[in-house]
Amino acid sequence: MTFTLSSIQEDTYSFFNPFPSAISGTVHTNLIWRKLIFIENFASESIGSDAIPDKYYQPLYDMTVASVLGNLQATDSSDASTVKLGDFSFSDSTGGGTDTDKAQKFFEQQGIKGLENIRFMNYDAMVYKAT
Repeated sequence: MTFTLSSIQEDTYSFFNPFPSAISGTVHTNLIWRKLIFIENFASESIGSDAIPDKYYQPLYDMTVASVLGNLQATDSSDASTVKLGDFSFSDSTGGGTDTDKAQKFFEQQGIKGLENIRFMNYDAMVYKAT
C-alpha cells in the first residue's frame, strides 16, 4: 500500500481535535514536506509525495505530529492552551508548555526509532558457519 502527502495530511489533521487553526492549510503541508525531505535524506532514497511506501507512513506521521506540536507552541495561539490528541488531552495552563514539549519529543523519538528500524531491516544479514 502506498500513501500520498494528502493522506498523511488528512490523518494528522483528524488526530488533533480540533486541528490548530494557526497551522492548518499551507503551513501544515509545508511541515509534512519538510519531514518527508528529512526522511528521504535519512533513508538515502527518493520517496516523492504521490507514492509514499507504507514503511515510511508511521515515521512520517509521528514526525508530522511532532512538528505540529512544535509549531503550535511557537505560534503561542489560543489553540496551544488545551491540546487534544485522539482521546488524550492536556492543558498547558502555566504557559510553560511542558506537556506539549513532552508530547512533541515523544512523537519525534517515535519517528526516528521507526526510521532506524527501517534502516536496520534493510541491511543484509551475514551468517557465518564455523568449519
